[in-house]
Amino acid sequence: MKTKEKILHTALRLFNEQGTSEISSRNISDEMGISYGNLCYHFPKKSDIILALYRQMQDEVTELIQNIQREIFRFDFMVRSLRELLHLLHKYRFVFIEHIQLARKFDSIKQESKRQFERRKDILREVSRFLLAQGYLRPEEIRGHHDMIIHALLIVLNSWIPDGELFYNGKPEKIIDYYLELYYSVFRANLTPKGARAFDEVYNALALDFKRLQQDVMD
Repeated sequence: MKTKEKILHTALRLFNEQGTSEISSRNISDEMGISYGNLCYHFPKKSDIILALYRQMQDEVTELIQNIQREIFRFDFMVRSLRELLHLLHKYRFVFIEHIQLARKFDSIKQESKRQFERRKDILREVSRFLLAQGYLRPEEIRGHHDMIIHALLIVLNSWIPDGELFYNGKPEKIIDYYLELYYSVFRANLTPKGARAFDEVYNALALDFKRLQQDVMD
């Protein structure tokens, strides 16, 4: 791992643990055991590190979203990909814990957040049209209801990390499972009986596979 990558790796851990306001560039260099000048050669300001981590996160998210779009109409792929996405977002959890402050401080983060929100909304609209055509999604009783569901799903996706920091009291290793259940409860409530049966079959099978994988790791 190159020095620049090590700086980002260390900064990410410290920002996640203590927040950006509590960590200085010197804290990062001290933690790494390198000179402050060496760190500043790669990142002259702490804000450069924050923005580099944000861009790194968006690159990883974009790659995952592109993969999701290629297999968007498969329940099994949707379930697996959402779990992977939540793990990825949790990796960069300081961004979401401090999202409002960072968006106010860095216009690039504010604008990119808006672009990502609209992109994810478009993907979910595409999914909803497919589910409706297959008889899996309940038709709208009120005009615009599907867009409201989509917005609710995106609120959960964007806000689960700060919510977990404040209100989640379960085992740390179960936090992804908890918020996946929350996300899917919003989604499943709007499926037809046919859609709910199809979704439950896939979700329960994958949940069992995941539990077996966890047990194998523990053993």
